[in-house]
Amino acid sequence: MNLFEGIKKSWALITLAAVLVIIFAANISSTNFLMGWDNLMPEFNTILNIKRSLFSVWQESHGLGVLGGNAYSSDLPHQIAAFLLGIILPINLIRWIYTFTMLALGTFGSYFLIRSLLADKNGGQIPPLIGSLFYLLNLATIQNFFIPFEPFITFFGFLPLLLLSTINFVRSPGKKTFLIFLLVNLFSLPLAQVPTMFGVYLLTLASAAIGLYLENKKTFKPIIKLGLTTLFLNLFWLIPFFYFVATNSNVAFEAKINQMSTETVYQQNKEFGNITDVMLLKGFWFNNVDLTRSGYFEHMFDSWRGHLENPLISLIGYSFFFLALLGVFIAIRSRNKIYFGFVFLFITCLILLTIETPPFSYINSVLRDAPIFNQVFRSPFTKFSTVFSLTIALFLGLSTQTLLSFLSERKILAFLRNYAFGAILISLLFIYSFPIFQGNLFYERVKTNPPKDYFELFKYFQSQNPNTRIAIFPQYTFWGWNFYEWGYGGSGFLWFGLPQPTLDRLFDVWGRENENYYWEISQALYSRNSQAFTKVLNKYQANWLIVDKNVMPAAPQKILFVEELEEMIKDTPEIKKDKSFGNIDVYRLDLVDNPQNFVFIDKKLPKINGFRWGSDDVAYQSYGNYISGTNNSLNYFYPYRTLFSNKNLSDQEFKVRESEDSLDFVANLYNASPSTKITIPSFNQMENLLPVDIMQKKEIDGSVAISIAVRSPEVLIDDGSEVKIWEEKRENPIFNIPSDTTYPLNLSVNGILNFRIDSQEDSKTLGSTFFVNGEENTIILTDSSGVISSKIISTDSLEYESGHIEINLPYIKTSTKIIVRLGKIKDNYQGLSHTAESISKQDFKNCDLFRKGEFSKDLINVDEDKVLRFNSKNATACTSFYSPKLLHSEAYAILIRSANLEGRPLHFWVLNEDQDFAPIDIYLEKNKNLSDHFVILPPQEKFGLSYSFHFENPSVADRTINYLDRVAIYPIPYKFLTSIELSSGGFDLKADKEIAPKVSHPNESFYSVEIDSPLDKDKTLILSQSFDDGWKAYKMADSKGSLINDFLPFVFGKEINDHILVNNWENGWILHPADFGSKTKVTIVYLPQYLQLLGFILAISGIPAIFRKL
Repeated sequence: MNLFEGIKKSWALITLAAVLVIIFAANISSTNFLMGWDNLMPEFNTILNIKRSLFSVWQESHGLGVLGGNAYSSDLPHQIAAFLLGIILPINLIRWIYTFTMLALGTFGSYFLIRSLLADKNGGQIPPLIGSLFYLLNLATIQNFFIPFEPFITFFGFLPLLLLSTINFVRSPGKKTFLIFLLVNLFSLPLAQVPTMFGVYLLTLASAAIGLYLENKKTFKPIIKLGLTTLFLNLFWLIPFFYFVATNSNVAFEAKINQMSTETVYQQNKEFGNITDVMLLKGFWFNNVDLTRSGYFEHMFDSWRGHLENPLISLIGYSFFFLALLGVFIAIRSRNKIYFGFVFLFITCLILLTIETPPFSYINSVLRDAPIFNQVFRSPFTKFSTVFSLTIALFLGLSTQTLLSFLSERKILAFLRNYAFGAILISLLFIYSFPIFQGNLFYERVKTNPPKDYFELFKYFQSQNPNTRIAIFPQYTFWGWNFYEWGYGGSGFLWFGLPQPTLDRLFDVWGRENENYYWEISQALYSRNSQAFTKVLNKYQANWLIVDKNVMPAAPQKILFVEELEEMIKDTPEIKKDKSFGNIDVYRLDLVDNPQNFVFIDKKLPKINGFRWGSDDVAYQSYGNYISGTNNSLNYFYPYRTLFSNKNLSDQEFKVRESEDSLDFVANLYNASPSTKITIPSFNQMENLLPVDIMQKKEIDGSVAISIAVRSPEVLIDDGSEVKIWEEKRENPIFNIPSDTTYPLNLSVNGILNFRIDSQEDSKTLGSTFFVNGEENTIILTDSSGVISSKIISTDSLEYESGHIEINLPYIKTSTKIIVRLGKIKDNYQGLSHTAESISKQDFKNCDLFRKGEFSKDLINVDEDKVLRFNSKNATACTSFYSPKLLHSEAYAILIRSANLEGRPLHFWVLNEDQDFAPIDIYLEKNKNLSDHFVILPPQEKFGLSYSFHFENPSVADRTINYLDRVAIYPIPYKFLTSIELSSGGFDLKADKEIAPKVSHPNESFYSVEIDSPLDKDKTLILSQSFDDGWKAYKMADSKGSLINDFLPFVFGKEINDHILVNNWENGWILHPADFGSKTKVTIVYLPQYLQLLGFILAISGIPAIFRKL
């Protein structure tokens, strides 16, 4: 065969190769990295990441350690490819080459797939060429590669080959076709790193299998063999994943990031769920905005949005869809039954993507009633668009073939058939996708070059103990997303290059403990509490701090709090600066417990009730390490363990009741013994604001006595009826007004609040306000002519309780509750109340800078109340009010009375005006009736002043209607409440003799602990990994141990059954002296890791067994 014949035979493949080369040349930036958004960067340390994949069930690198909720180990082929490419390529080119390889594989694979499926060979190479070019150049492909994420681009690259190898084996079962199918599936494993993509692949595979079976009933056995092979090949990640779903899937639903974003992401998909956008394969990315390097937001797809604004361009896109639709009808009418599977796929994807167009929208509404479906497929476009585009490509090829066949029957049009028709379609595809040839395949911000400082940082930490933990700063938001001044924006990259686990927000969606760390460290940091900050780091065993000054916030710079953090570090002698790499500072913390490879031994620990979510662990601050116990046999119990409100309000672990003059904080008590006592802390020593009542009393001689009384909280026990066990209220006289005084008089307190004294009435309370504890408080009495008298009062001179009080409690039943009744401060200075009418007078606008739909507000009557109605459609109606006098040192209970009629509830957030930091950011509860929501705003920094309160009514696709009736803000004694403590009997808190074990930790799921000295008392063995029932500890019979003993400790050892939760997050085991001699070995293993090993064993044994039977 000469060159001309070779070109003629393969001209379509040559055309595809030429197009790919042009795209490669137009889009590669060889001096930059391809990194940003969701990215996998194993090239930063390939050996490290391969090891993590081999022991991936427990992901130690993820902050405090988590049970893997994604299929991290499935990325092994990609990691190995990165390792091999790293031998011959600069590190920055590795991801470029992998990404373009996937683009090329998908393009050529679709060509061969379509060619094999078109039974009628009319049209020659043109139909599969048209189909494969469409698969390459359609908008779904552009969107999936614009910010490339390995599972999605791998799915694009291998999907046609997976289907082709399946078809070839089922039609011609044999060892060669089986091995090709096996290798394609092996190399495509990284698509399962997002497990839902594997589910989509199985749906695709099953659909193709149905078509093959309908084509030939004798293919049942080959189909079963392929199904078993696929199963065996994926069991090493699939079994651990099913274990996660069965035991820990609720973590993803509870994560703050998902609580805030899941509905929004779905609504963004729904915005493009109309039939016209689906026909063009336009997804939510077209309206997505991102922070630019200049610090403002803009549409990411600006170049493509402008291109598609031309109606002729959109017309081209619709034309290709209608040609594909013609292909669907042709397939249905044909006798080639293999098409039926692809028709089913086409219809399924159309239903799941067209979520805003009836009748498909009704089907989606039913499916989304299942919470797991709603979470897993919150973004249907990223899951189904590639499959949909491939089916369109196939049916486009089929319709092209049919049209060419039709034209070939008319000889006068032969020239048109052979040349012009194909050229027209190809030209239209190029016009339709023209921005890709201008360098717009990738988002500009993913072409970036990290400073060399990061690689020096990686190198430095490779020389440090890998079994230590790094806290990353700044930590200014719960969103697992950061922007950097040098261009990067995304979910993070440091953990790919650092051998040590990193405490960063990316991992919060997989572990409650990681998120709780954020709430605690954020509270300590933004309240500028150095002592609490250090204790949080000690609690979570963070040996290192990395402060990255390259981080750029999507808000004013001061929110990062870097200067304040550095000041706190300077005031903390335990934290010392270790290294600097440009704008990156590294600090080392000398931990109190000095863990060895995440393991240490402590004394017998007190049992204290735990909490689900919280930002202030009073128990650890007071006692250090403790056992988080249930409500039985506790040494200490904090009824107000947490006053946390930054999650769904239904997650709150306390209740608040409001009456006219008071707030009741209600909490459950535990089933305590008769010896239980309650310790009520000193109110005046703990709180800065002291509520006071101003009272007048007519004396016998006709004079009027003016006095004040500090209103300490009341403490009550409710066992069916309320019994007050403590209250402290003493009157302190300040003025005596003579009987001949002319009224009215005015009493001014601190120049803030004025009380009118009208006459010599009998005893009454004039009102309430507050004194500032430890400060001089000024009271001035005036009449119409001026000042009559004044007095400066120090709170130290007032009579009220001065120390904490211990009270013995009777036997407490399970249903018993404690109530702390707080008097309201209603002075319009620290205690504020806003009605719907007053809020309606505030500035009202659309807070969405990009969606310019309709929005409105109006006052309406509901249940005889005037409420403010927010109404939005494709806009965010918002309002706010500013409170300049609220003190950051104080905590506040915020009462919001609202109702949610349609769409999402109100988005409520509080802005600390000094720091530009939002300490509260939540959605209110869904309730169609007006209901009260209590949000607790915790104390912030000591000298700060002013908050603003924001209400947003967001709408993306669906209409959103909410009512707002009332907002009230009251100061509360936060420290007093959280320090109330119950105790039963004495507990020895004295330190014991320290025991320093020798700890070996060769992989993420195994620890060998050698204890050389005998135990004289009960001890606590602590493993600083997130608590999980899968962690098991075994006392080994042979203290020296052996390989087989270590591998099977559950066979050769004796389980230590006292597995306990320590410090509300980590694992612990109680060690009894009777069980431990002079030298003992304890093996700690994460048993679910054996599930991955089981998967490898089944694959190694099962696949060869299938191969031998071919």
